[in-house]
Amino acid sequence: MRGEFSGGGGDSVNNTSPFLVDIAGVWNNSETIDGLTDEVYLVIKTNGTVVFYDYMGDSFDAEANCYMSFTETISDLGGGDFLVGGNWTVHLTISSGNLITTFDGITDPPMPPSSLLESDLAPICDF
Repeated sequence: MRGEFSGGGGDSVNNTSPFLVDIAGVWNNSETIDGLTDEVYLVIKTNGTVVFYDYMGDSFDAEANCYMSFTETISDLGGGDFLVGGNWTVHLTISSGNLITTFDGITDPPMPPSSLLESDLAPICDF
């Protein structure tokens, strides 16, 4: 595994039951809320780590030019199911190269792979 990577989904464009290696990468989980952009990225690593980055300088948060981040574990349960943080089971699929999450029967909008590297998601906020 390289130290940094961009994009996601390995070599899979469509995969209804991906493995951890298939979903490893940087995913763009940004959304528009009430006309404001909330810039959020999800970095999934093959070592079983998932890091969430929320850019605080976007129009939604309108704070400092830095990223809030937190790290969780992710374990492959098979069949596209993953245990996140030891508490939440999510089902992941890849469709048209986008990562799709389903949790408690609710499917979130597709996350496209990002062209950013994890090192681009800096600086980290110190508050």
